[in-house]
Amino acid sequence: MRIFTKTSNAFFALMISFGCGQTDAVAKAQDYANCWFIKEDGKEVHAPSKAAIDFVEYVSKVAGLSMNFEVVGIDYKGKSTIATAFMCGGQRMIGYDVNNFFWFDGSKTDFYSIGVLLHEIGHHYRGHLFTGQLDEEGEKREELEADYFAGFIIESLGGTLNQALQKTREYDESYNKTHPPKSKRVEAVSNGWRDARMKSRLTTPRCRKSDWVGDEFEIDFKVCRQLMDCRNGKPVYRVACETEIGKWVFQ
Repeated sequence: MRIFTKTSNAFFALMISFGCGQTDAVAKAQDYANCWFIKEDGKEVHAPSKAAIDFVEYVSKVAGLSMNFEVVGIDYKGKSTIATAFMCGGQRMIGYDVNNFFWFDGSKTDFYSIGVLLHEIGHHYRGHLFTGQLDEEGEKREELEADYFAGFIIESLGGTLNQALQKTREYDESYNKTHPPKSKRVEAVSNGWRDARMKSRLTTPRCRKSDWVGDEFEIDFKVCRQLMDCRNGKPVYRVACETEIGKWVFQ
């Protein structure tokens, strides 16, 4: 689900380079409390949790993306929404459900939620939402582009094809004015995942020895590190978090 801006002629691009600091990606609750999308259906806005910011910035770092959006927590008042892409006063926004935040807890990964989140980020990364009200064909095309993006990034993060497709489990083939049928969306996610796999095979050098990469970082109050896993001859980057002293658990 993505929400169009109501300012159809506001065309501009914001590219916030990753590494500018956490505060650049944080949407301050008081700045967006009067946003039309937030006010709709009585939603409540919250400053994002550190775990949410850490995760979104980690995804951006691993995927090599520049963040062109801000993050805010939202109470959707009982609606089963994981994340939403929307516009607020010309600013690209990702809202995540403060009652359903479970993208990564240091020991396991919820690829259903990750798929939803990456789909929404894909709308921003592909430049959607500034286009005004599209026709039916245009809206469905943008949904497939966001699905492709989600599949591509999940593979880049080390996810399997089945994990990339978890977010499609609740789709169906019935007609929808804005979203394609399940078969088309499964195809788009799969194509993104396979293209990322092919790119990895063509461009990734072989490695012989697994080793830690980079500095330690924190996710949900746990010390975590990234491992370059070379057991299959090509590097696969995995995250491990220390659950007890000297005990590291991989996702």
